Amino acid sequence: MKVRANPQVIARIVGERTILIDSASGQCFGLDGAGARMWQLLLECESIESAVDKLVAEFDADTTTVARDLRKLVGALSRHHLIEVASKSRRRRK
Repeated sequence: MKVRANPQVIARIVGERTILIDSASGQCFGLDGAGARMWQLLLECESIESAVDKLVAEFDADTTTVARDLRKLVGALSRHHLIEVASKSRRRRK
């Protein structure tokens, strides 16, 4: 699955935090440390799975823990309409 930011979300790095502002609702969210890095990799990588691989290498953590934590973040970001998650393989309509 591929993640992209909702076009109405403005993301800014402030110090060691990433601040996400939903311009439609005016809500503001902050991500620190690993959460900020997860946000960055979710947008840069071709899939959530490749983001997990990079995070495992960077944080010297086990795959199960990183995958669980990243999926939790994806769920929270999605619930707040900060991201859009798309399946890599889309079926074509005939």
